[in-house]
Amino acid sequence: MPTHFGIPSEPPRSPRRVALSISRLESQEPNAQERLLEVQRHLRRRLRAIQHCYHRTLDENSPASEAELSFSFSIAKSGRIEEVELQTNVEAEEASRCVESVLRRVRYEASSVRVRFDGEFQIRVQ
Repeated sequence: MPTHFGIPSEPPRSPRRVALSISRLESQEPNAQERLLEVQRHLRRRLRAIQHCYHRTLDENSPASEAELSFSFSIAKSGRIEEVELQTNVEAEEASRCVESVLRRVRYEASSVRVRFDGEFQIRVQ
């Protein structure tokens, strides 16, 4: 099976389907607006990897549900991700660690300033 950043490019077959979307992405810092589209593009490219994080924690008895995963991270001047913070309204510690790992692997272009972003993923298990 082909991999992308060490994560299978296709989530394993599960009796449950995980739908994931970015419901909010913003920054209060004035210098962040120019990077907002770049961050959004990178996050969209990693949606399948983040979906895989949730597929791994599901079993056939998992109930259908909706969840929110709020995140905050900073992009250092070097383009590396720093200070990842995650909050979710469901018990999914393993999935949260996996999502943090996916977010930390993203590399952005170096910049003269450090920028902080806040956002939210909407997760639906069907």
